Amino acid sequence: MAACTSPSAARKCVRPTPEQVEAAFRVLAAAIAAPPAPSADDLLVEVDVAQIAATSVRVVRAARRRGELAAYGGQRDRSYRRRDVERWIESRRAPIHSAIDDADMDARIERLQRRAANGGAR
Repeated sequence: MAACTSPSAARKCVRPTPEQVEAAFRVLAAAIAAPPAPSADDLLVEVDVAQIAATSVRVVRAARRRGELAAYGGQRDRSYRRRDVERWIESRRAPIHSAIDDADMDARIERLQRRAANGGAR
C-alpha cells in the first residue's frame, strides 16, 4: 500500500484515528481470545481425530477401512466429520456393568469371617 505523502495521494488517503485503530485491535483480540465453538460439521484430520478419541492414528485408519468411520477427501487430505467421530467414540465405549450386589457382598464377607473364625478351614 502506498504511503499518503504526496499532496495528490493525501486527498484520497484516509487515515484511521487512534481510537479507530484501538477499537479494531480490541475486536481482533476478542476474536483470537474466544475461538468459535466447534460445530458438528467441522472436518478434522486423522491426527486430530486420534487425539480427540485418545487413540492412535493407526486405529483411526483401521476404523475407516472397516467402515466404522466415514472419511472425506482424497488419500493425502483425508478428513472426518466431527459428528461422525463423536458417534464412533460412543460406539467404542465399553458398556458399564453393574457392580456386585450388596447382598452378595454381605454373604461373601460373612463366609470369610466364618472361615477366619474356624482357623481358615472350609
